[in-house]
Amino acid sequence: MKMIPYKYLISTLLSCLLLSCFTFSHAAITLPSIFADNMVLQQNAEVTIWGWGKPVENVTVNCSWAKGTKETVVDSQGNWRVTVATPKAGGPFVIRIKGKNEIILNNVMCGEVWLCSGQSNMEWTAVLGINDAKAEIENANYSDIRLFTVNHRSATSPQLNANGYWETCTSESMKNFSAVAYFFARKLHKEMDIPIGVINASWGGTPVEIWMSANRIEADEKLLSASKTFTGIKWGPHKPGRAYNTMIAPLSNFKIAGALWYQGETNTANAHAYTNLLTT
Repeated sequence: MKMIPYKYLISTLLSCLLLSCFTFSHAAITLPSIFADNMVLQQNAEVTIWGWGKPVENVTVNCSWAKGTKETVVDSQGNWRVTVATPKAGGPFVIRIKGKNEIILNNVMCGEVWLCSGQSNMEWTAVLGINDAKAEIENANYSDIRLFTVNHRSATSPQLNANGYWETCTSESMKNFSAVAYFFARKLHKEMDIPIGVINASWGGTPVEIWMSANRIEADEKLLSASKTFTGIKWGPHKPGRAYNTMIAPLSNFKIAGALWYQGETNTANAHAYTNLLTT
């Protein structure tokens, strides 16, 4: 009997192990970053929950506020989604999502969700300087206010996942979060007495063009001409759609109550076009 060389045997075993790991990983259902512990879902709404998995894999979604289970099957492109009805503001709730693996989302609240976007005025934090910063930071402990930060990313085409994370509002999390978004959330929370979720997708020094779909700009000669005003910005992207593709488009199916926009200074270079840019 011919003996198999020891090195070849080890190499084969490692290959099989890696293949099995890849197969297991590929079969696992996954979620975009916006679905995580401590999140807030829009109250009294039809909310879409989505993710990825292995084609034809069965997926079930169970929300602790509702009876029954939502069921779906991963499509041929590896995508799945379900729609769930959320209750009036409250929580905490638990969401269980199960395929071949199971994902459990804890401390989920239902309330009002707002998207806050723009440039440096929206990105500005308490640490960078606000009135009464020390006292505001020390008193920023609100368990029913949740903060989601979208990390800076850019791409030439729309992406599936906005890289980011949810945090409960504390002195530690608030101080490096958008101050405008925090004070807005605090005002809503105090006036409405319900959970509030704010999503901070902002990037200092950026023009409005990067926050829009490039297709919308390219379809309008005046907007396209105005966008060519920028030839390079050291502190961020300047070409149409680059932040939209990574920081807005991946969130487009996530139900929100509304949006705050705080931007404009960088567009003084083509201010004549700003009205059309903003409405577009």
